[in-house]
This record gives sequence, structure tokens and C-alpha cells, in this order.
Amino acid sequence: MNRHHRQEILPEIGGAGQARLRESHALIVGVGALGSTIAEALVRAGVGKLTIVDRDVVELTNLQRQTLYTTEDAERRRAKATAARDRLAEIDPGVEVRALVEDFSARTAPGIVGFAWEGEAEDAGALTPGPSLRGRGEAEGERGTIDLLLDGTDNFETRYLLNDVAVSQGLAYVHAGVVGTSGTLLTVRPGVGPCLRCLFPDAPAPGAEPTCDTAGVLGPAAWAVASLAAAEAIKLLAGHVDDANTRLIHLDAYAPAMRAVDVSGARDPECPCCGKRDFQYLDGDAEELTPLCGRKSVQIAPHRRGRVALETLAARLAPFGDFRTEADSLRGEFANETGEFGRITLHVFSTGRAIVGGTTDPARAKTIYSRYVGG
Repeated sequence: MNRHHRQEILPEIGGAGQARLRESHALIVGVGALGSTIAEALVRAGVGKLTIVDRDVVELTNLQRQTLYTTEDAERRRAKATAARDRLAEIDPGVEVRALVEDFSARTAPGIVGFAWEGEAEDAGALTPGPSLRGRGEAEGERGTIDLLLDGTDNFETRYLLNDVAVSQGLAYVHAGVVGTSGTLLTVRPGVGPCLRCLFPDAPAPGAEPTCDTAGVLGPAAWAVASLAAAEAIKLLAGHVDDANTRLIHLDAYAPAMRAVDVSGARDPECPCCGKRDFQYLDGDAEELTPLCGRKSVQIAPHRRGRVALETLAARLAPFGDFRTEADSLRGEFANETGEFGRITLHVFSTGRAIVGGTTDPARAKTIYSRYVGG
């Protein structure tokens, strides 16, 4: 035996796959429990470039599940994106990490991902390995092309927007979600299998589902889902697209249990997104955020998704402040949420429209809405 011969380590990826990974560029939207774990895994795996987007700041309550951050980050209320970037640079300074402290919305998504949007999209064909996973071009001459979209969000509006971007631009999208002790994972490959809206055509009405902040999150549940998402990203970025996951995965880290449903044949020709190519979230119809002049508040008008169960929402919000329902609305004040004008107040109407008081910052208002109402 030739003593200089070395067996290839982890042949599932291989040397060529590792080289592709080093040349790749992934976008993670949201660097909370899911996104920060995914980001760390990709940096340690040797991804070449990472763009991370988050509008929020680090808080002490994040630390039980968001492993990139420290008590100092929380005390300084550092932006999650920049705190994550600095920590990732300590892990591997050779990885280029671009941190964007902004909201991923219909307005900002084209510039972040790198495409022009005028309500039209090319037909998405089958994805092929390596650089052909890339997006349509460069935005502002500096961000470069994106190879893969990764979901680290905590709200349905942004997930459906990511799905619109993925399908309209022919980009792979790894959806991940977690709340309580359970989570889900789905890989979207436009032109190959179903998109998110094939399986879930409509998002639930605001307040209909528990959120991370109202139900809590078991840290290991988030890490388990994030680990699967990161493994999926590594396969795709390394060029092994034929090994991509074709199942909708649901796991419960507390039970523990995992269920995987084959959805490879579930692409719906009547899907509003990949079937009819109606990109309503990318077209900006999903929500409107309007600072209300003279009222120190922001109005949030999400895309109409059904009526809010106000009594259910009131019960869910009870541990966080004084809330009560009256006629067709719910209103109250949070005990531990403050804005630039004092305590944050919330007024939610049965249509889902809401007014967040105590702030005129749309990003802060959207964070509050997503955190406690869902969206």
C-alpha cells in the first residue's frame, strides 16, 4: 500500500464539493435561533461568502437559544446582524460575512438578493449544480450573486416573500421553522418540486398560531432543525443537488419524534406562486407599514388572511401585559416592551390591521407585531 495515499474524508462532499462550497454565497434571512445556528454551521463548513439580514437587536431572553450572542451583546442591545458577523469572523476570518441591519421586505429584497423587479419574472427551470444555482445579477455593484436562500425567520410574511423570490428567480430555498418544541423543514427547488405555497397556499390569520415569544422555543429543537437546514445547504452549495431533500420534515425534539412526508410529486399547477406565477408578496401586497404623524405609532396592515380570533389572542398576550377585547378589536400595553416614546402599546383589529404605539420606527413595530401576533 502506498503510504502517501490518503483516503478522501467525507466522500459525500468530496474535494470538488468543498471547493464549490468555498466559492458559494448563501443568504440567511433572520439570525435568531435558527439563522445564527445555520450561519455558524456554514462558516465552519467553509462557505465562501455569507450575507445575513436581520432588523432586530440582541435581548437577554434570546440567549437560551441563540448561541452566537453574549450577555454583553444583549446589554449593549447590539444589532443581531453585526454581532453575528463579528462572532463568525472569530470562527473563520477567511469567510466574507456581509451583515445587513434591515428589514427583508418587498422593497429591500431585490437589492439584497441582486435582481431587478418590475413585476415580471423568467420561468424557473431545473436547477443544476454549482454556479448555475446563482441569481440573475449583481445589485448596486457590490453584493454579488446569491446561490441559495435560507430561512431563519419567525413570521409567515417573510417566509412567503422568500418563497416568491426563490420561485421568481429560480433560486433554491431552504425553509425552516420552529416554535415550542417542534419544527419543520422543506427544500424548495423551483421547476423541480413544490414550493411553499403548493403545500401551504395561505398563511394563517394573524394571531391564529402561537409565536416563538408567546409559546417559547426549546433551544435543542431550534438547533435540530437548523442542523438539518445547514446540512441541506451544504449539499446544494457543494453541487449535490440530486441529493436534495424531497420531503416535508416535521420533528419534535421533546417527544422525541420525526416524521418525513415525500412531497416530490406535490407540485400544484394551480399554486398561486409557482403555478400561476402571481408573486403577491414580492409585488408588495403583503403588508403596509405607515408611521402615523403626531400619534407616535405605526400602523401595520398585513395582507388579508382571515379574521383574528381576538379572545384567543388576548389570552395568549395576557402574560405580557394588560390586554382586553372590545367590540372588533383588542388593545393593551406591554409590561416589558419599550420604544422611543415609552411603553409599547398594541391595538389589533379583527381584520388583522394593527397600530403599534410608543414608537415611530417601522422595523420596531414590525418586530413587535411578528413577535406577539404573528405574521
